[in-house]
Amino acid sequence: MPMIFSKTTEFFDRGSARINGFNVVTPFKLEKLGKVLEAITKAKTGLLSPEAMFEIRAYYFEKIIADSVKEIFGGSSYFLIGFYDKINLNGRETDFSFLIGKTHFNSIGFVLTNGTQIPIKLGKSGIEVYLISKATLLHKYEDEYTGWVDIGLSLRYDINTSKISKSRGLIKRRQTVIE
Repeated sequence: MPMIFSKTTEFFDRGSARINGFNVVTPFKLEKLGKVLEAITKAKTGLLSPEAMFEIRAYYFEKIIADSVKEIFGGSSYFLIGFYDKINLNGRETDFSFLIGKTHFNSIGFVLTNGTQIPIKLGKSGIEVYLISKATLLHKYEDEYTGWVDIGLSLRYDINTSKISKSRGLIKRRQTVIE
């Protein structure tokens, strides 16, 4: 739930506001994009190795005008696609992503995300805690734009299928016999 509303959303009821979603990072490396980003940012060669990513987001703000009349901003889920990368800065894992997709205005929206690992151990669970910031920019109409910044905590658990299959015996392979 947003703590600070922008000029676009301050008209809406605080209790109605919801922003949620999920994202998936694919194993597909975007090597050429990594080289371009390293050249633009003057980063060390080989530092960036972005992967393809997609995200489904939904944001919803509502204001009751009269008994059955509502003003609504946002709506159903929106599909965004882009890239994600994780780097190690000063001993802390930091990740970023850049996504682009269609919005409820039937226009283009951009989402830029940054996450930095907070060094908290949650036992042997494999769960990591990140401090995240997410900037969203939406094209509304002709020359009008709006946006917001999300700040929050993210609990993450990496699903490593090779570890799961080994520990649970889910995948057993037969050796090929060549005669």
